[in-house]
Amino acid sequence: VMATVAANLDGAVQLGQMLVSRAQGIAVPLSDFSYWRSSRAIPILDDFTPSRLTPWLESRDWTESGYHITEFPLFTFLFADLHAHMMAMPFAALALAIGFALLTGTAAAGWRQFRVWATAMLLGLAVGSLWAINSWDYPAYALLMVGVVGAAVVLLPGAPRTRIAFGVGLTALALAVSYWAFMPFHNATETFGVGLEPTRWRTPLSNYLLIHALPLLASAALLAATLPGAYRLLVSRLWRTAPLPVVRQWLLLAVQLGLLLAIYCWAADFATAGLLAILLTLTGWAWAAALLATDDYPARRSDVMALMMLALALGIGIGVEFVRVEGDIGRMNTVFKYYLVAWLLFAGAGGYGLWRGWMAAGGALRWGMAGVVGIVAAGALVYPALATPVRIADNDDAAAAPLTLDGAAWMSDTVHWERDQPIAVRGDAAAIRWLQDNVAGAPAILEAHGDGYRWNGRIAAFTGLPTVLGWPWHQTQQRGSGELISARAAAVSQLYNTPDGAAARILLDKYGVAYIIVGELERIYYDAAGIAKFDAMAAAGIIRLVYDRAGVQIYQVITGGDQWTPPN
Repeated sequence: VMATVAANLDGAVQLGQMLVSRAQGIAVPLSDFSYWRSSRAIPILDDFTPSRLTPWLESRDWTESGYHITEFPLFTFLFADLHAHMMAMPFAALALAIGFALLTGTAAAGWRQFRVWATAMLLGLAVGSLWAINSWDYPAYALLMVGVVGAAVVLLPGAPRTRIAFGVGLTALALAVSYWAFMPFHNATETFGVGLEPTRWRTPLSNYLLIHALPLLASAALLAATLPGAYRLLVSRLWRTAPLPVVRQWLLLAVQLGLLLAIYCWAADFATAGLLAILLTLTGWAWAAALLATDDYPARRSDVMALMMLALALGIGIGVEFVRVEGDIGRMNTVFKYYLVAWLLFAGAGGYGLWRGWMAAGGALRWGMAGVVGIVAAGALVYPALATPVRIADNDDAAAAPLTLDGAAWMSDTVHWERDQPIAVRGDAAAIRWLQDNVAGAPAILEAHGDGYRWNGRIAAFTGLPTVLGWPWHQTQQRGSGELISARAAAVSQLYNTPDGAAARILLDKYGVAYIIVGELERIYYDAAGIAKFDAMAAAGIIRLVYDRAGVQIYQVITGGDQWTPPN
């Protein structure tokens, strides 16, 4: 529920504002609820006066504004957005599950069992897939993978040298599989903007708590259940006359350094990082205590896994306060992508933490905790309750579509308006189905091109076939230059508008177009004389009409076809 259904608390804030307005006699219908606003829960941040404690910022010339995207999974689901960060979610959850299986299985089977090595290979495969699906996820989950292997080795019995060798071998295997299994992707993909640079923007503490209130509260329950054991492991020993073991001396030093980091963050005016540094220190302390515990209590390995996930989520929150991915727009994508990684980690740790805290608490404390969590959870569920009907009603009459998991069902009985002209979407839906059923491989198609968030690009979106030019803004971002995008946009317009079939054939060959789409959208966007040339080209044997139904024609380009000659 925390991972895929709950939202941040902006929905509850909006509802409270609407209720206040109604109490003041101002009519505010629930249909005015903004499903957009909650995905922008951090304001635009412009001004920043560096502290003397942040010398790496003082000499920099800042001219940008800090725009932030704070999406959460449900927001993406409401948009039916087949975006990389959404496609990665089940694979990330799979990586977490396999990691936990490796942590528990290694301790039970030992290093000689083949299934342990096989599980490490499977974990590497799951983590490596994230590089190909949504590359932002890979560093975090690769780090977690290394931590899982390390924790599993610590929990093993045996000589330290043997365990270290086993851990190094298992880690190397998992990392190697995560990269080499996807070598075709790495060989065919150009990576850019992989450096880090300082960021001038900081998330206000109130906004961070607004976004992560429920999982933070659930994670606090996990800490409340595990910190007493950490106290007994370390602090209670400080009052004894016996010397503290070396490992626990290092743990004490780490706790002290963590608290010093928190103090530094607060002094440098990084309040959010300061709070998270305190929580991270406590989490690390509890994690180390679970690893070093002398009694193998039933929840020990579960505690270790959950605390690692919590530590990584907190570390991400601290990291984006200080650095951003090089060349980012402000720190928009850095926060957007890594807050989503943290969201899933928080949900996993917090879901377990609620149960762990409930079992550890008793009496009035248990019910008090349940009451506080219940209130915050209710606030996090306001958004799905109010945003879902508003979003559906705003989606081209999709409110009339049946409840279904078919993301294309709404097209069967919908009229879309483009430039004040109606389009019967069922015609495009039938053409999309024909392409899905009859076209093999990934040949390029030609379809209408225009602004983002419009109906253009619909064939590529629903079939997965490459088009000459998709959504222009994302392409401009990813290509680093608007010239290439402008050239392709002009080429699409020329292909549809020009009555000259010879010129059209040259461009079709240049961009490797195999199928040409001519539907109601193309007739709205482009000149009738240009659209008419396709029939003449078909008569000349240059292209072939392969589909003609419900106002949509699809032409197939004939490879090596006759050169264009004007008809008599």
